[in-house]
Amino acid sequence: MKKPVTFEDSVERSTIKLIHSVMAYSITEDDAPVYENQNLRHMYYSLLRHKDERDTWYWPESAYWITYDNSIPLLLLPYLDARWEDMNTMQEVGVYNHTVFTSGWEWGYWLIDWSIARWGWQFTWNGEERSTSPTQFFYDLFEDKKLHNLFREAMHLQTDDLKKKNLLRFMCPSNPTDEFPAPYNKQFQPRTEWRMKWLQKEATIAQMDTIVNNGIADLRTYADSMEALVHDLNERLGTLQANDRLPHERLLTLGNELIRALKVTVQRARHKAATLHYMIAERKYKLTDEQ
Repeated sequence: MKKPVTFEDSVERSTIKLIHSVMAYSITEDDAPVYENQNLRHMYYSLLRHKDERDTWYWPESAYWITYDNSIPLLLLPYLDARWEDMNTMQEVGVYNHTVFTSGWEWGYWLIDWSIARWGWQFTWNGEERSTSPTQFFYDLFEDKKLHNLFREAMHLQTDDLKKKNLLRFMCPSNPTDEFPAPYNKQFQPRTEWRMKWLQKEATIAQMDTIVNNGIADLRTYADSMEALVHDLNERLGTLQANDRLPHERLLTLGNELIRALKVTVQRARHKAATLHYMIAERKYKLTDEQ
């Protein structure tokens, strides 16, 4: 006997399925340490399961909201790579409904919102479909390969260091829940496995040495590398301005805005490294003094 359709079944099939991923992570990548998940693939599998049964939309973020990228303004270029990769994934699996959650945080993030909007269109040139890339619209603005290559290198540096090495666990400001006792200390964004209070009062010499070698050193390496790119970006933009090669006079302002935003990530990495270095030095001094 055929199972009767219940009210719940009819409501389920008539409602829209919104698959909402978060932050600068794609829906298919291996590591996305947010909301106590290893990654966001469970959302991808849910999308695949429902897309042929009901109206299914993909709803990623082009910026976060609270402390991940705007309490301390961090321009995270991996948003470009993740959103571009996701749009290609949705195209492959046949999910064409796409909306974006954005925080309205515009300092540099206008480039991400604008890129997502333009990727939604299929481009042809002389009858041939034009390929896309995460940083293509930066090039379309400035029309300079050297400047574009430097900007793309900055995106790859952030992807490797901030995402893959998870330096975001140091760079992001703390959430209020990070200091709550269990079971309320839920993880919403990348964070360290330890609290500052533990580092100040309980960490051993060996544990602090691990933080120095695997945290502070990586933060300083990122800061040095990004600072070099910021220097080269400034020099190239200045050369274009001096030779009257910027397509529009306002591009100098936009270029300086993006470069300055990357410089802020340098200062944030150095500040966090210095803070950790001070706390570790103070803790080691107390341990040595006690001995």
